Amino acid sequence: MPYSLPDSHIEFFTKHQILEVEDLLPTEDAETLCQIIEELLKKRIGQKELHNTSNAIFWKAGRNLDKEDPRILKILFQLQLGKLSYALFKKRPIRIAYTQALCTESPKDSIFSSSDTLLDISSVSPLLGAIIVCLKSTDPQESTHPDLAHLKQGNVFFLSEQYLLDFPKFLSQTGIRAFLIALAPGMARYKLEPKDPHTHELKKSGYAFGDSLPEEVCSYLYR
Repeated sequence: MPYSLPDSHIEFFTKHQILEVEDLLPTEDAETLCQIIEELLKKRIGQKELHNTSNAIFWKAGRNLDKEDPRILKILFQLQLGKLSYALFKKRPIRIAYTQALCTESPKDSIFSSSDTLLDISSVSPLLGAIIVCLKSTDPQESTHPDLAHLKQGNVFFLSEQYLLDFPKFLSQTGIRAFLIALAPGMARYKLEPKDPHTHELKKSGYAFGDSLPEEVCSYLYR
C-alpha cells in the first residue's frame, strides 16, 4: 500500500534530524529479512550460531550483505524508501552509499567508544543520512521521542547525517537485529576515514581515496 509522509512528520524531521515511522515493515517481512541476514552473517563469520559473537565481528561481517542476496533490497524497496527519503531530504538523486547489518550479542563490547554522526564513521562521502529498519524488537517500551535504544520490530528510522548516534548505548543492548542503509547524493566519493572499520575495503576492488564511486558500488535508491 502506498505510504506518504504527512507535513507534520516532515516538520518533525527538519527540527530533530530523526523520524520514526511505525509499523512500516510487515512482521512476516521483518522475520524473513532477519533470517536471511543471520544466515549470511553465519556464513561470513564461519559459525553455526551467533550467540556471544562480539559487536566488532558483527560490524565487520555485516557490510553490504544485500550484494550477496538481492532479496534484502527487494523486500525493503516495497516500502517506497526512495520516495520517503526524497520527501525528507529534498534532494535527488539518492544513492545507497553502503548498507550495514546492525546486530549485537555481547553487551560488554562496543566497536565505537563515543557518540558520532554517520559522517564521522563513513568512508563514503558526502552523506545525506540513513535509514534504519528494525527487524527484531529489543524493547517493547513505548517512547515519546524516537529513540534507537528502544527498537520495535517493523519500525523504520530516517536520520540525517548530522544526527548524533549514541553508539555505546545502542551497542550495549543484546539481541538487536536491524539493517542500516546509508544514503549519499548523486556524487559519492571514497575517502579515508580512520573511524570506519571498513575504510580500506574498497581498495580491494581497486579504488583509491578520492575516487568517485560508480553505480555498481553505490546504486541508486531514487533518481
